[in-house]
Amino acid sequence: MIFKLAVEMAVMMNVVAANNSINPVSLERLRGECVKEVKRLNG
Repeated sequence: MIFKLAVEMAVMMNVVAANNSINPVSLERLRGECVKEVKRLNG
């Protein structure tokens, strides 16, 4: 459960940082990148 929360937080922070509209396809791609990032950081 904590892993899923960390991924969602990473998605949220990336979206806020980008401050841009994001379509569902881009969001899925971003979520995948965030999953990789959280795994890499042993989150």
